Amino acid sequence: MPKHLRHGSYRIKVVDRVIISESFGSWNDITIKHFVAEYKQKAAPLLDAPWAGLVDVSQWQLATQEAEVFAKEFEQWCKTNHRTHIAIVGSNAMVDFQLNRSGLKAMPNQITVNHFNNQAQALDWLADSGFLLEDTRSTI
Repeated sequence: MPKHLRHGSYRIKVVDRVIISESFGSWNDITIKHFVAEYKQKAAPLLDAPWAGLVDVSQWQLATQEAEVFAKEFEQWCKTNHRTHIAIVGSNAMVDFQLNRSGLKAMPNQITVNHFNNQAQALDWLADSGFLLEDTRSTI
């Protein structure tokens, strides 16, 4: 029987009070399990106060149905742990559909979501929202 392998990849980094994640290719449940574990570990120092996520899906090609279950649980975890702003870079109608199914959407008085064409625009908005220090934007 063939071994179940990861599909797709990602990068995660923390800058000030922002977690920047970049998604590549199509994801399966194995990939999202690894993503969620790494994301939570990197988010741990931020959980005492509001923080933001920059989600770059410009090179993402969606996820399997099995992966959506983990995505919904992950989004609930983010909401419970003080993520208040989300900057989405590079989405299209299909990506928006899948992100909305995962629970990643604006919730008045809880979560503010904004869409951008590139990371520079998203970082400007996050800086204006108080999550990035001015001098760190130039180093990203």
